[in-house]
Amino acid sequence: MPTMNAYSISHAGPASFINEDCFLSSGYVPDSYAMELQSQLSQTHQTSVSSKQTLCFAVFSGSGKPETARVCAQFAADELKDEITRLLPLPVENVPSLFERYLHRVQRRLAVAAEHDLTLSDLGASISCLVMRNAKANIMAIGSCSAYLYRIGQLKKLAPSHHGQPVLPSRAPATVELFSTGPIDVRENDRFLLCTPGVVEKLGEDALSHFLEIDEAGGAAQQIVSQALERGAGRSATCAVIDWSVQEPRREWGKSLEEMEKTVPVMEHIEHKPKKLKVKLDLPEKEVKIGKERLNIWEHFPIWVGYFGLGLLVAVAVLLYFLLR
Repeated sequence: MPTMNAYSISHAGPASFINEDCFLSSGYVPDSYAMELQSQLSQTHQTSVSSKQTLCFAVFSGSGKPETARVCAQFAADELKDEITRLLPLPVENVPSLFERYLHRVQRRLAVAAEHDLTLSDLGASISCLVMRNAKANIMAIGSCSAYLYRIGQLKKLAPSHHGQPVLPSRAPATVELFSTGPIDVRENDRFLLCTPGVVEKLGEDALSHFLEIDEAGGAAQQIVSQALERGAGRSATCAVIDWSVQEPRREWGKSLEEMEKTVPVMEHIEHKPKKLKVKLDLPEKEVKIGKERLNIWEHFPIWVGYFGLGLLVAVAVLLYFLLR
């Protein structure tokens, strides 16, 4: 069964105590309270999932003023989290249509909020999303978030940044310009990277490729965010590293998988029944009958004594009969 090991990390940045980013990790979204408490600390989440259902990972980056950008990124993440139950049974090729409806709903709700509060007129959100099912993946993006595939030491950009515009309330109900790669065949040990503009603006592809060589997904994600902050990222930095692998049965040397399956012993269920043990005893030829010896005392006398006693009893009985008449 396919296994996804994912590590997501988000940092508010050195110049601000407000995190303008957020992430979704297979159904988990850090709430606004947790993001506010993190201050200058990193908000992280690690998960390992083995499932045949469609899984979703995403990063979000808000635009505008820091406070409104934080609200927008958190809102977009929460709305996508609500779509997880609808997303699970869908094949990868059908996910973009669901994602477009999700973007339109986010856009409409942001537009309504902006109508009642003019300070929210500059709201916007950029999103990069990865959905995976079995050996298929699909990357969808809008705005300035990016996505990469690291395969056999080579880094390939799947979702270009600045595709279209962020989800802006002023554009509702205009058509959303969504980028989608379509179904991608995933190979063993493929690694995906989702990142926000705070990472892309400070780290080139050479640096990203260097950090993605780290074996553990958590170590790679932490190095990417820390290096982006050290190189002067003036905004929040967020990334998600997702590893894909399939655990196959261990093969013996010189044997194919088909030969191994034929030689695998089959464990059959054997019903347990108590067995009767036959014990051979060295007994005498004549069986000892203790109970009969106590009841049949005549066996100890000659046979004529028996007949004599019986006749005597008959005579006594006849005599008593005539005397009592």
